[in-house]
Amino acid sequence: MSRANLAPSSIASDSVIYRPSAEGTTGVAVVARMEGPIAIVRLSSGVEARARRAVSCLVEPRQGDAALVAVTETGATYVIALLEREENAGVKLVADGDVEIEVGGGKLALTGRDGVSVASATKVSLASPEIEMKSVITRVVSSTLDVIAGTANANIARARTAANVLETVADRLLVRARNAIREVSERDITRAECVDLSARETMKITAKNAVVHAEGLVKMDGDQIHLG
Repeated sequence: MSRANLAPSSIASDSVIYRPSAEGTTGVAVVARMEGPIAIVRLSSGVEARARRAVSCLVEPRQGDAALVAVTETGATYVIALLEREENAGVKLVADGDVEIEVGGGKLALTGRDGVSVASATKVSLASPEIEMKSVITRVVSSTLDVIAGTANANIARARTAANVLETVADRLLVRARNAIREVSERDITRAECVDLSARETMKITAKNAVVHAEGLVKMDGDQIHLG
């Protein structure tokens, strides 16, 4: 960096005021420390300056970074790029305000060897004509889960549902199974306008006590009826 263009004036404390030339200047500096969004950069001359990140510099500066610094004609100092950082120190992209990434043609791919995380303090939205998810293990944890769909199809080798309360409301409920087993530890109640039970071979009802009550007709019909 040209010291002629960045000649500091001596003032009290360790602050430095720059009086750049009319055309401004650029050069390499080291980030001495961060004070909130402001980077305190140390120039090759040893003086320090307060620099803001340029809009195009999305990487957040850290102490010890080698930075490309620009000083404007008005004396404003900006970090316009980060040139070097300690190995494996990581990178954090930071922007003020809304950020949009648009790909006019082709597709956008996000890949992380050790994982990809998406977090928001308010809302995360996905909108697409088609969404496809593939994974070995999928977990969904939510205090409230709402699913609205015109048609839902699920092909599952084995499904298990555990719930304190399970409610199903439908105009028509159809269940088809080769074998069905239901175990109820306490009461099993069915209320309907009409109940039709049909078995092609055998129907067996076993109970310690059995009660059949009808306000009208009770009819038993068979080739043989055995009581007792």
